[in-house]
Amino acid sequence: PLGRRGRAQPPQRAQRRGGELLRPLIIVPMPDCPESLRPTEGQVPVVLDPGGDLHCGFGARAECAYLVRPDGYIGYRAQPILEAHLMAHLDRLFVA
Repeated sequence: PLGRRGRAQPPQRAQRRGGELLRPLIIVPMPDCPESLRPTEGQVPVVLDPGGDLHCGFGARAECAYLVRPDGYIGYRAQPILEAHLMAHLDRLFVA
């Protein structure tokens, strides 16, 4: 999905920044994926969390972003998502 003015939203921008080393997911606390989030080829996958277990476990009460390393360590958290801060954090991790 695209944000205002046709710009990619943070998950898509993060995926481009991290390449194959980063696998963003959009997690929604509902049984069905909203039409506006239905992924098409090349977009970030949507994971359904109808019982809210993931949201509860991570303390997510509103739109937020987490960067979870393969070992389970939370390397970044923001609520609400501050795109500039997320991109700056990714720039420090993924040096060009």
